[in-house]
Amino acid sequence: MFDAKEYESACRSYAARWETSDKILYNVCKQFPGHKDLAGTIAKLWLIGRAYMTGIERQIKSNGMQSNSDQLADHIWGKRDDVDGILKNLESVGEPLAENNLKTIVQAQGQLLRIVKEITYPRSPRSFVSKYLHFHCPAVPIYDMIVASVLTESVPWKKQYELFPLQNDTDEEYGRFVFRFWQLYQLVPKTRNSVKLLDCYLWQKPILKG
Repeated sequence: MFDAKEYESACRSYAARWETSDKILYNVCKQFPGHKDLAGTIAKLWLIGRAYMTGIERQIKSNGMQSNSDQLADHIWGKRDDVDGILKNLESVGEPLAENNLKTIVQAQGQLLRIVKEITYPRSPRSFVSKYLHFHCPAVPIYDMIVASVLTESVPWKKQYELFPLQNDTDEEYGRFVFRFWQLYQLVPKTRNSVKLLDCYLWQKPILKG
């Protein structure tokens, strides 16, 4: 389920290659923590969406008047009170990740997902939403197809992993992802128990195995 040597290798690779870039994204979210500043909102959406290759613009249908990225920014800005309320609920969530915070994270992801899906439906912006939330709250696990696939293989599902019921207002796919992520997170050495480092380990795992 967990390879300590591979994890250390992934941590070294992250420090050498990507940590500085991520710090820029964390910092822009600290500089513009809310969404009342339209320019700050645009900066966060553009930097996170492009740096993490979320493809969010391709999920939005063109309205023939604005770029898809402008549509996203205007939509989020128009829903800024709701989005900021979601982020406020995450203010008490920090690292190290704790079991009693998982429900708050899953609920926040489900709430923001519903807002973004208003302009991407029927396509799900699950990956973008998790990444956007992560850079505002680093304890939020990042979902993408590579990491989800590796995690599914590494942590075969068991009913006891479901720590709380996934209600209709949550994203079941992300909820089960978080349950699996938590099982693996508990195996990480306490000096290295970072959500971002575990994410890095998971998406590098196919490369490390190769």
